Amino acid sequence: MTISFSGIRRNAAQSLAQDTLKKAVSVMLSENVENGSYPSLFPSNLTAPDAIGLALTDTGSSSTFCINVTSSEYSDVTWHARQDQVITEGLCTEAVIVGSIIGDYTDHDVDEEPITSIGDFTGSGGGFEGVTNDNWTEITLSWDSVPDASRYEVQLRSATNGTWMLRRIADDAGNPNAPISSYQNNTAFSAHIPANTTSITWHGGNALPQIAGATFEYQYRAYSSSGVAGQWHSGSLAVPSGPTLATISSFTHTMSADWTNADFNWAVTNNRMPAPMIEIQLRSATNGTWMLRRVNDTAANPNGSIGTYVDDSAFSARIPITTSSINWKGQYALPMTVGQTYEYQIRVKSSTISGLYTNWTPLSISAPTLASQPLVTGLSASPQSSWSGVTLNWNAPNTSSTPSPVVEVQLRSSPTGTWMLRRVADAAASANGSVAGYNDDAAFSAKIPTSTTQLNWEGIYATPAAGQTFEYRIRIKSTTVTNLWGDWSTIQLSR
Repeated sequence: MTISFSGIRRNAAQSLAQDTLKKAVSVMLSENVENGSYPSLFPSNLTAPDAIGLALTDTGSSSTFCINVTSSEYSDVTWHARQDQVITEGLCTEAVIVGSIIGDYTDHDVDEEPITSIGDFTGSGGGFEGVTNDNWTEITLSWDSVPDASRYEVQLRSATNGTWMLRRIADDAGNPNAPISSYQNNTAFSAHIPANTTSITWHGGNALPQIAGATFEYQYRAYSSSGVAGQWHSGSLAVPSGPTLATISSFTHTMSADWTNADFNWAVTNNRMPAPMIEIQLRSATNGTWMLRRVNDTAANPNGSIGTYVDDSAFSARIPITTSSINWKGQYALPMTVGQTYEYQIRVKSSTISGLYTNWTPLSISAPTLASQPLVTGLSASPQSSWSGVTLNWNAPNTSSTPSPVVEVQLRSSPTGTWMLRRVADAAASANGSVAGYNDDAAFSAKIPTSTTQLNWEGIYATPAAGQTFEYRIRIKSTTVTNLWGDWSTIQLSR
C-alpha cells in the first residue's frame, strides 16, 4: 500500500509539472504575439505551484525559447518545451538564465551565487586581503587590527621589479601614487594610516591593474606605539587572462529573402569579464582589412577602420553586453556580388581593462553561387499567322535560391548578331535596346516579374522576315546580388 501511494504521489507531481510547463509555454507564446519576440525573463504574473520550479534557458535568439520544469520532491521529474509546444522529458541543452528562475527550481547545475568578475587575493598573513569591484575600477584593501598599533603603512607597486609607492589616503581616481622617500612622513599618504582604520578603498589605474597581463603587488605593516615597524604582509592581484574567459557560445545570422539585410544573433556565456561589452568586426575578403560598422545601421552607413573607431560608441566595438542581435544592411555589410564572401568575428572585451578580451568566434557569409540558380524551362516561340508578331511562353521558374528574382529575355536577328532587349509593353514601333543601355530599365525585358510567363511582341524588330532566323533566350537573375543569374535557355525561330 505504501508503494502504491508513493507511485500516485509521483504521478501527481509529474502531471503538475507538465501542466505548469504548458502554462509557461502559453504565456511565452502570448508575449511573442504582443511584442514580436520572446523575453529572457518570465512575465511577473507567471507563478509556479509548491515544489515545482520553472527556468528559461539561453537559446541565443529572441525568436526561440526553451523552458525547464523540475520537481523538488522527485529529482527524476524533469521536462522541457520549446516554441513548438512539444513537451519532452529531460532538460534543455542550453544554460539556464539564473534570473529567470521561479518557484522551487532544483537544477543542481545552476550556480547558487551569481557569477561575478570580482578579483581578490589573500595576503601572506595579518588578515591582509584585497577585493575589487565587478568593473575593476576600485580595490578595497583590509587587514586585521594589531594591538598597540600607532599607525599602519600600505605600499603598492605596478610590477614585480617595480618601485614601491605610497598613495593618498583620501582617494579618488586622479590621485597619483608617490615615491616613498618623498611622502614617508606625509600624513595625507598611506604611510600614516590611522590606527583605528583597518581598510581602505582606492580607485583607478594607479591603484589596481587595468591592462591585460598586468599584476600589482601590495604590502602592509603596523607600527607600534614606540614607533617600531612590524613585519610586512604582502599580496598580489593579476588581471584575468583572456584565453581563460569563455568565448561567445553561438554566433549566427539570418539573411533576408531579398539579400538586402541580415540579422546577426549571439549568446554570451557569463565569463567573469570586468565591465563587458561586445565587439564585432567584418571584412569583405579573406585577406582583407578588418573593419567596424555603425550599430544603428542603414545601407549607406560606411564601415570604419578599427584604429579610428575602436572607441566610438556609434561603431561596433562598443556594443552593450545586454544586446544579443543586430541588423545590418547593404553592400558594405553583406556580400552582394557573386563569388564574394564576407567574414565576421565577435568577442567579449572589457571596457575598463585595456587589451582584455576573449577569443574570437567567427562567422562567414557567401553570396549565392551561379551553380545554385535554376534554369528557366519550357521556352517556346510561336509566330502569329501573318508573322507580324511572336508569342514567347515559358514555365514559371523556381525562385527559392534567387534573391529578389526577375526574368530577363533577350533577342537577336541572326545567330551572330547582337543580343538586345525589347520593351515589355509592346507595340510594333517599340524599338529594341542595347543590353548595356537598358539593362536596368524596368520598361525593357531585363526585369520581367517572375509571375509573368508570356510575352507578345510585334513588328519587324520582334519577328524574322522571310529567310531570317531570330534567336530568343531567357534566364532568371537577381536584382540585389550583382552578376547572379541562371544559365540561358535559347530557342530559334526561322521564316
